[in-house]
Amino acid sequence: MNGTSDLGALYTAACTYMSGLSRLYLTSDSPIRSRLLVRRQSVAVATKSARNSAIRYYVGILFAILFFGGFLFKSYYDEYVLERDTKRLLAYYKYVVPGSFHDGDEHSARYTCYKYRNKKDRLWRNLERKYGEPVLQPHEYEKLFATVSEEEEETINLDGDGNGNDENKDSEQGSKEEL
Repeated sequence: MNGTSDLGALYTAACTYMSGLSRLYLTSDSPIRSRLLVRRQSVAVATKSARNSAIRYYVGILFAILFFGGFLFKSYYDEYVLERDTKRLLAYYKYVVPGSFHDGDEHSARYTCYKYRNKKDRLWRNLERKYGEPVLQPHEYEKLFATVSEEEEETINLDGDGNGNDENKDSEQGSKEEL
């Protein structure tokens, strides 16, 4: 039994450690004195404290990354939405009022989208009410422009009969013969 109690005492001695803090101070009767302040902790408490400190450190780093990363993502997404809505507005103006002041003015369209950034549905409703045409997505306008340009190509015939002979040429020749 004596051997086990010695092991228990040895274990108890091994499980405690001394973390010291040295303090130097000056008194009137001696030049310099030092004192060692000792704080005794068990190894389990020290391990738990070190683990909590490490967890707090990594959670702090994770919080900072998510916090500033959130601002970065928000900035990127707001810029993406602004560009998307600007393209949509420019396509709408190109379809509804081609050749107008608003047709190709990207700065004005960007400012309008920025001004209505929190109330986009109001902007689209106002445009529909003003011009009488629904506001579509930009890819829908591209399809619409493609069909309109195909129809225009089919209906425009600059040659007259298609063989290169124009009625104006015949009338010009007739007027020359009369002279």
